[in-house]
Amino acid sequence: MVTNGSLLTQRTIAELSGALEICALSVDSGSVKTNEAIGRCSKTFRPEADYYRNLANKIRAEGMRLKINTVVNRQNLSENLGELVATLAPFRWKLFQVKKVIAQNERGFDGFAISTAEFDEFVNRNRRLAVKAVRAPPHHLPAALRCAPPA
Repeated sequence: MVTNGSLLTQRTIAELSGALEICALSVDSGSVKTNEAIGRCSKTFRPEADYYRNLANKIRAEGMRLKINTVVNRQNLSENLGELVATLAPFRWKLFQVKKVIAQNERGFDGFAISTAEFDEFVNRNRRLAVKAVRAPPHHLPAALRCAPPA
């Protein structure tokens, strides 16, 4: 299951226990301000670092393995997200470069777009902070398919 965590209550997590081996949590930032800019907040959901730490602890306490997915974009590019991810202690952290998807995110995409070089710099900088969990794309695959073991 991949989720942003907004609907994961303690009860829901307990109900998933035993039926779900891996819970993949989308974490693009530990900052409410950045999550707002990315569009990850709502009136009732304003995730920040402590929210993700508490949720990660609940997921692991119920016996599920935790995986983190991050879409790197202009809004979170300068963050040292590896520090937060290291505290979440996932078995895997997948990093994806933001891509334009027709009819989904093309409006305003220029405010999110980053170059391959910028993405690589983010991966390398954050890999040092969460070494064992990082999975980043090799350049020989098409961007949509990139995901591989760390160097």
